[in-house]
Amino acid sequence: MTEQTPAGVVSPPDGPEPRAEELRDRLAAFLRHHLGVPEVVVDPPEQIQGGASRLSYRVRYRAGDDPVVHAVLRMVPESGGFTTEGAEYEAVVIEALAGSGVPVPEILCRSEDPAWLGAPFMLMVEVRNCSSDAALLFEPRFAEVREQIGRTFWEALGRLAALDPVRLGLAEAAGLPDADQAWRLELDFVNECLAAGGAQNHPLGRYLLLWLEENPPPPSGKVAVVHGDFRPGNFLFDESGAVRAVLDWERWRLGDPVIDLAYSLRPTWRSKDGETLIPEADAIAAWERTSGLTLDPRARAWFEVADRAAALGTLAQMQAQYIADGGHENTIYFFVLRSLSASWPRLRELVGLPEPTIAPRVAPETQPSKDGGEGLGAYVALLGERIGRDIAPAMPTPHARANTALDTRILRVVADRLENGVDILASDNTEVAAVLEAALATAPEAAREAGADLVLRQAPASLRTSALQRRNDELWAVCVRLLDRVHRGATSEEREVRARIEQALSNHYERLVLPLATFTTP
Repeated sequence: MTEQTPAGVVSPPDGPEPRAEELRDRLAAFLRHHLGVPEVVVDPPEQIQGGASRLSYRVRYRAGDDPVVHAVLRMVPESGGFTTEGAEYEAVVIEALAGSGVPVPEILCRSEDPAWLGAPFMLMVEVRNCSSDAALLFEPRFAEVREQIGRTFWEALGRLAALDPVRLGLAEAAGLPDADQAWRLELDFVNECLAAGGAQNHPLGRYLLLWLEENPPPPSGKVAVVHGDFRPGNFLFDESGAVRAVLDWERWRLGDPVIDLAYSLRPTWRSKDGETLIPEADAIAAWERTSGLTLDPRARAWFEVADRAAALGTLAQMQAQYIADGGHENTIYFFVLRSLSASWPRLRELVGLPEPTIAPRVAPETQPSKDGGEGLGAYVALLGERIGRDIAPAMPTPHARANTALDTRILRVVADRLENGVDILASDNTEVAAVLEAALATAPEAAREAGADLVLRQAPASLRTSALQRRNDELWAVCVRLLDRVHRGATSEEREVRARIEQALSNHYERLVLPLATFTTP
């Protein structure tokens, strides 16, 4: 049930989240009101690390002489998440799925009113003696049950796809699209993600949007509940091989069931050694068996591209927050960046971009300093090495050790950017300017309409990184406008311009992901 604020409850404190002691006291006040009892004893909440859209805490409380309740508190942060929906939106789908065959946590209570705890929240029964840590699945102690967990995981996704959202009462909460138009709803979602990150004119994002519009998928004929983040790390499992609960439903929506399947098969979700829970063909077979559907490879390709385009928007959004917060969201930001780089070769293949023509560079950890080892890039690389060697192993918890180890990899990427940033941007600027000059010669009317002549008349940027970045943005903005005019390639000249833009785009993105070639999450 949803609670409303009683008279006399104070307004939430300033800041992104309350302190543990204050949160304990406010939660105790809510539970006294909710349960109608004079006394509730609450232990200080223990924050659960990880996640990008919710603040999560383990909570223990006792009402009077009742047994101790082990619970998980999920709070909507003031900012920094991937969704603006409140706790009620997430709770609606979890409550609807109870008893459906898709394992979900049990909700104890919830409230949208921030006056209770400082933010909307819900309190769920803790599913104990299990884990959501995907890295554990590839440890030797899970070797005998890994296949069972993987099969159960994709069977649960198939059961979710088979459910009727109308019978579940979810049509009104999320809006019910026509089955043959569900892909358009996903295209709208991609546009929203790009807009949220201010990346509507990102060159790769714009190219992917054009590709998605021109290559609609064959409809599956089914509208399903879409989890939106169905992957290892978002479900609880135990050593018996059981999948105990599917978590993190804040991004759910109604749409084509292939959305979740394509997302769950991302290369990103494999182990750092490239292992999968079960072979991809077996995962698809498990999904088809329980969903009653047959996967069309063309639909999978379309939704994979849509997912990658949406991730570009997420990356832009997290980058802005990363800069604004002074690196506070570094783990999430660099994980999304790594995700895009890991899937770049397949994405390039799916949309038909040409192979890059640029020469590969030396990997970050072996890149020599250009000034004999005394530069800032070399210092940052050395700092990362020392953190990995001396600090990470001494951290008190596995999660802290993993995050600190991740910081060492982040510092390698930062060092590479410092050492090679000028070269990357200067090469990009030269190539994109050459594309625009060629476009003025082969398709002058379209090129002038896009502003190619104006941007090329401007004085060349200095070799300062900030100036090169501004020049890069200006040149690519013109390229994006030009792409909009020639993307259908009605004439041979337009097709030539598009081919040049596609080659520059392939090289541009290759330059961005090359420093991440050896960057892996722990």
